[in-house]
Amino acid sequence: MSQRVISVSQLVRYLKSKLDNDPLIQRIMIEGEISNFTAHRSGHWYFSLKDHQSRISCVMFQTYVKAVKFFPKNGDKVIVSCSTSMFESAGSVQLYCTSMKPSGVGDLYVQLELLKQKLRSEGLFDVQHKKMIPAYPMRIGVIVGANTAAREDIMTTLKRRWPVAQIVEFHSLVQGDTAHLELISAILRADQSNCDVLILARGGGSIEDLWAFNNEDLARYIFQLNTPIVTGIGHEIDFTIADFVADVRAATPTAAAETVSPDIAEVLLQLSQYSTRLLSAINRKLDIEKLQLDSLSQRSVLQNADMLLHRKQMVLDYLNSQLIHAMESQLNQAQKVRSSVVKCSRLMSSLMNTQLNTIQKKKQKMISSIQLNVQKQSLNVKHEIQSLDAYSPLKILLRGYSIATHNQQTVTSIHQVEKEDILQLRVSDGHLTCRVEQKGELS
Repeated sequence: MSQRVISVSQLVRYLKSKLDNDPLIQRIMIEGEISNFTAHRSGHWYFSLKDHQSRISCVMFQTYVKAVKFFPKNGDKVIVSCSTSMFESAGSVQLYCTSMKPSGVGDLYVQLELLKQKLRSEGLFDVQHKKMIPAYPMRIGVIVGANTAAREDIMTTLKRRWPVAQIVEFHSLVQGDTAHLELISAILRADQSNCDVLILARGGGSIEDLWAFNNEDLARYIFQLNTPIVTGIGHEIDFTIADFVADVRAATPTAAAETVSPDIAEVLLQLSQYSTRLLSAINRKLDIEKLQLDSLSQRSVLQNADMLLHRKQMVLDYLNSQLIHAMESQLNQAQKVRSSVVKCSRLMSSLMNTQLNTIQKKKQKMISSIQLNVQKQSLNVKHEIQSLDAYSPLKILLRGYSIATHNQQTVTSIHQVEKEDILQLRVSDGHLTCRVEQKGELS
């Protein structure tokens, strides 16, 4: 039986498919030492990972390189997250890395990420809380380690760029287990020192060296500061919690000093330009005003001011005489009105007296008429009462008659009652109760 012959690419493709579909070697974490490291101009990193027995090729594409917090070099021990596959062109096994962190500090990175997520969720990193950095600070507070390269860089930069500012130093430990406590004390003293802006800085180092700047209490105190603060901690690739909470993060201590200080040479140049522009504007304004003054000085009103004054005086005299005439006319009119008012008042008084007399007479006449009518009505009422009394049923009862009722109805016929019915009889002085024993009709 003859064996099947396959090509190299078919074999490599087969091995690649096996590697890509093996879950045991996908999404794994590997620890090793970097060698043959190359940062390609494309942004990708190419390197090998090795231990005391083996080595394997690795690649990290630009997308993932941006997330790495440090710049690796040969000899660094690292932990990478990766997938295993086959590089078909070379026919070699290769790791495709998606993250990288220094070996031995994995726990610190985890703590850092957890704290970042916590403070971010509370809004300590939000842009709306960031304070503006003053353009021309005249009092700058520097929180830095004493006798450090970072301090020298900052002081040199500030004195070179902005020597007019007063620099106030607040020295503190910047590394160690208690460094965060001294840093908190220093920034609180700096916040109360009437500085226009603060710089919090230290030089580069490992994540352990910078760990004091990842303290949660320090971050919360920085967030509560009244004074704007700029951080310059470590190198450009180093990020700490203090950087995220600060109002501005600079890549290095020198960059922090440059951020808070304008360049005095540029400021002087700008002032010179402003001065030149201002003088030019003033001169143009003076020229325009001079032309206007010359134009005004040529007007006849200024050349013959006395004549204009005499004319105005004549108009004023005329208006004054007119005013006096109008006032006299108004006064005469007012006197006439007053006389008319007096006459009207006298006439109204006379008319009122006449009307009052007339009303009084009519009142007396009306009273007499009412009294006479009341007497007549009283006599009529008395006559009617006498007539009603004469026809009253009570008068009839006094003559011996009575009124019989049965079931509250007046009995006017024998047919309204039966034998043994009980009747009520009304007489002149009371009531009688009777029983019917016999009925008989009138013959």
